[in-house]
Amino acid sequence: FWAICHGSRRHGARVRVARDRDGASAPGSGPVVGGTIAFEPGAWPIPAGAAIWQLGWVATAGPLPVLRGLRNDRAMRAAHVSHPHTYLWFIGVAPEFHGRGIGRALMAELHQRAEGIGRPTFLETGTESNVHFYRSLGYEEIGKLTMPSGPAMWKLQRPPPVP
Repeated sequence: FWAICHGSRRHGARVRVARDRDGASAPGSGPVVGGTIAFEPGAWPIPAGAAIWQLGWVATAGPLPVLRGLRNDRAMRAAHVSHPHTYLWFIGVAPEFHGRGIGRALMAELHQRAEGIGRPTFLETGTESNVHFYRSLGYEEIGKLTMPSGPAMWKLQRPPPVP
């Protein structure tokens, strides 16, 4: 597992969950404007429910959003690829920094690590406009998951480099 944080505090709960799993790194200094959370082969899945119990919003969200989240999490875990891979769990860039190449730089760092171990990179996205971004980085659509609630999820994979 590694987390590269150059970004927004909006997703602090995800960083805490991931950091608690295996430790995180935050290179450089200055304001955080984007970040990724990715898991090396064998480090995913985190234990079922680990994210839910560590997120402060659970107490204030009420039972229905929590139940929807748990159903969606179960569906995504069931549809997750089974071969060894690097898993991009999260990427985010603060909106005021969109279009400046930060997302591409974060992805380049992720790809360098995945290529170093010779594994494909896998991710899901529920935002159709993101699919074009990921395709421009060498990802191929390997499936689409209908979620119990919420938008469909595109499953994308970037093959490892050919030796």
